[in-house]
Amino acid sequence: MPEIRPSVPASVAFAAYLAAVIFGASVLGAVIFPFLDVVYDKVFSRALILMAVVLLWPLASALRLSRDELGIATFRPPWLVWGWVGGVLLILPPAAVMFAVGFRVLDDRVDAYTLEFGGLVVLAALSGLIVGVVEELLFRGLIHGLLRRWLGFFAAATVGSALYAVMHFLKLPEDTPVIATPGVTAGVNVLLAGLQPLASPLQYWDSFISLWLLGMVLCWVRNNSGQIWICVGLHAAFVLVIRVIKDLTVRDVVNQWAWIVGEYDHFVGHLISVWIIAIMLTMLVWRIVLERSDHGSGVIED
Repeated sequence: MPEIRPSVPASVAFAAYLAAVIFGASVLGAVIFPFLDVVYDKVFSRALILMAVVLLWPLASALRLSRDELGIATFRPPWLVWGWVGGVLLILPPAAVMFAVGFRVLDDRVDAYTLEFGGLVVLAALSGLIVGVVEELLFRGLIHGLLRRWLGFFAAATVGSALYAVMHFLKLPEDTPVIATPGVTAGVNVLLAGLQPLASPLQYWDSFISLWLLGMVLCWVRNNSGQIWICVGLHAAFVLVIRVIKDLTVRDVVNQWAWIVGEYDHFVGHLISVWIIAIMLTMLVWRIVLERSDHGSGVIED
């Protein structure tokens, strides 16, 4: 196992990266906000994504992370397709359970056969792809690649997946005042307000475990495939399917099975955690069977 030791230059570089992303997004958000007809926190969140991608390459260069360490040394379009198809197939069974127990029911106010809804699906697909690329580059590329310099796979995946899970709970409380005229530091204030949900970890612990397990699976795929593109496809499919299901359905909040999802997004939670664990155990058993099969097929010669 590699020696575990801290790296001050890496810590400083990553801290500088985060500061540059936050401040840059705050400035960019303040500049473009007057031209957009959306609330500021959405403008800021999109600016964060843009700055995170733009500044990722200078950070990787400063840390001397190779393309192999980032998981982007090679790219083949079929990898994205395989990941996307796999993601759809993986997320549909738990979604079907939510329908079967009556927790999610079709919203009769929504017509899925209109051009407007078709446009929403296309936007959800594009959004899923963008989110997949950004988050996989950051977490399974940069952070996982950096942690693997000092930690073994399991430790690196555990730490990186915990950071990945925590990131999802950085959101504004519902009672946050609307920002009408943002200044260049408004984004910083939004981000600080978004840290408030982290002060109540018990409210989201089930969703945290679910997202942490998902991060572990994505790290496993990245480690075994040697690249992040299958992970991008998986991630994009998850975002798309969840978005479409939430647009097409409503929740039965008094349903006796409502506890199977968490408060974070009313989708991930106990059910998804059990499903992911079942998948991980299935892969483990399959691997053991294959190894025994390969060992038993050996030919003994005199």
